[in-house]
Amino acid sequence: IFGGGNNSVSTLTINGSANSTYLEAEKISGPSQVAASELIACRYTTVAGQTLTNASTTTVVYGTKDYDTHGLFNPATGVFTAQSAGKYEITGVGQVAMSNSFSVDIVGSIKKNGAVISNGSQIGIALAGVGGNQVYSAQATDLIDMKAGDTLEFAIFFSNGGNRSMTTGANNNSIKIRRV
Repeated sequence: IFGGGNNSVSTLTINGSANSTYLEAEKISGPSQVAASELIACRYTTVAGQTLTNASTTTVVYGTKDYDTHGLFNPATGVFTAQSAGKYEITGVGQVAMSNSFSVDIVGSIKKNGAVISNGSQIGIALAGVGGNQVYSAQATDLIDMKAGDTLEFAIFFSNGGNRSMTTGANNNSIKIRRV
């Protein structure tokens, strides 16, 4: 029998008589590491209509969980923290509706550890019968090499002369992250 702490190799001494000595063991927690073959994945959406600050890159806060296998995404901040090393695929999309404008700059970006490392694309779609409004969708997808403790987030750079709110459709605003 060994004792003296977690994963210890020191000897545990048990004193007592043959009739009164017993040993009880209880598992308090599982392994702190994730198996290499274990699925790590999450998908979150938002219907909050988050405001994008003009001429800046804003991290999108996705507050509604569809699934999160390990609870690694923080819906209050929009930040995913890797529990184990590996390659992670991230896809983020966010949508803004505004009056018809040809001077819109909107780009989806992926941030690793707080810094933009990848930019995606912009798609503008005219909405018939909505007073000339257009919907602009920013999205980005990438495969990122991560270490345990590294973070990922999806952000949108937006520039159109003023702050704008995202649309409130969950199908139009989502983030998906999985280890591959």
